[in-house]
Amino acid sequence: MIEGGRSLKDMLKSAWSYLPTGGRIVVTTSTLQNLYGLSEAFAELRVRNVEIVQPTINRLETRGNQQVFRAINPMFILSGEKLS
Repeated sequence: MIEGGRSLKDMLKSAWSYLPTGGRIVVTTSTLQNLYGLSEAFAELRVRNVEIVQPTINRLETRGNQQVFRAINPMFILSGEKLS
């Protein structure tokens, strides 16, 4: 799994060169800029069978006399396979 710190796009490209054919790579991000950059990199690298998932973590909060769920730290999980 690749996450955080330096440019995710650059780290993805570096890790991709070590991934064997048939391997799957997984990347997480919580920013729109990184999501866009990773999507570009997936296209450039010709990543196949791409999946993008946005799991939701919520916190129950009380507002007046109602209880509501508030989203916490949105996250995207991108994964795909190296077929050639």
